[in-house]
Amino acid sequence: MNQVDEKWLAEYNEKQAQKKAALKEKKAAAGRLGAAARQEGLKRAAEAKRVAADKSLDEAGLQAELTKLREELGVITYQQKAQNDPGSTKYTDFLNLGEIVLSGIVWNRKYPSVQDFNEATFDEDQELPLADQKFFRLSPDWCCLQMIRISHAEYQLPDALVLFEIRVFEQFLQWAGQHLKEKLDWLPDIAQELEDRRAGKEMFDQKLHDRIKQEEHNQRLAGCIDVSEFPGDLKQIVINRTPLDVIQTRQFMILALEQKNLPEHIRRGFEEYLRLPPEQPKEERHDDPMVRQLSPMYVPAATPDYSGLPQGALDYLRNGRR
Repeated sequence: MNQVDEKWLAEYNEKQAQKKAALKEKKAAAGRLGAAARQEGLKRAAEAKRVAADKSLDEAGLQAELTKLREELGVITYQQKAQNDPGSTKYTDFLNLGEIVLSGIVWNRKYPSVQDFNEATFDEDQELPLADQKFFRLSPDWCCLQMIRISHAEYQLPDALVLFEIRVFEQFLQWAGQHLKEKLDWLPDIAQELEDRRAGKEMFDQKLHDRIKQEEHNQRLAGCIDVSEFPGDLKQIVINRTPLDVIQTRQFMILALEQKNLPEHIRRGFEEYLRLPPEQPKEERHDDPMVRQLSPMYVPAATPDYSGLPQGALDYLRNGRR
């Protein structure tokens, strides 16, 4: 082998050794990165486990607080009521709404969009163990709004529930400040309610309560009566929820009494009214058209005209209930 070949071979061997060393270093570096990644993964898993444990403790604390509050107020669930357990469900909905908000915040649930509610996976999510659920059971801003509605229109909150409402709204608004991208609704209303409650204001409105109850009563009443066979003009008036005058009110009642499926308590009320003289001692109006629709006390007096009524209805006027 001449000197040229020896020189070339020495250079070749040196290059190969360098390549092997570089490859060995690369493998070692990859190994170090892999080990670091595995270590990081283990750390994350441990942190996730710790966070889950913390959340479980927070959830347990929340449930203990709710249990104590329910016992203090004598509140039971609807399942317990079905089993005839002693207690009341008066405050059940209010507490359930607050629980949905607080528990969802504890577990950092996702705010459900309209699309989420329509997906089958949403119902499946609600069947998972608590720690595995992804979404709030209901939109937390809507839950807060319903709590406001209940406390304004259904009943006056006892002190324990006022404090509970304050806590729920404080936690929700703090959470909402970190989730403004969700385009939450009713934030000004919730913030105002919280401010008023902190100031000790009483938010229950008896007039609003009475008006809503009357409206619900009239809606149930209208739903019990079939107007399909009513004379055209009266039928359209009722369908359009136009206020009835005295003549129309009496016609409405008489025709309703012809229906066999009319609830007994409604029948008795109509009969008692129709036995009274068709006169109104004073004229009074009401802001709610649903209240005016079927309530004779809110319409002016008039002279009855029963032309066009079926013979059975006229017989009722002459002879009373058949």
